[in-house]
Amino acid sequence: MSSSNLKPITILYTENHSLEFKFEFLTGIEARTGRVIIDEKVRNGKSIIAVFDGHVTVLNKAGERALSRKPYLEGRLNA
Repeated sequence: MSSSNLKPITILYTENHSLEFKFEFLTGIEARTGRVIIDEKVRNGKSIIAVFDGHVTVLNKAGERALSRKPYLEGRLNA
């Protein structure tokens, strides 16, 4: 495998039994004919939603605001 076939990527995924979006940056991923080959050890326990070319900086993701308000909401419910 030549080094020209290796790419840095970012994957968007959820872990099994979770709806929280997570991101992981990976390097040295083999790319054949436009498709990346992600090792089973990396994929294990994950549902991969998207694969991005290069390093992606995530500024905000779905549900973050709701999760950050959870202690506030719990306090309101117990009052």
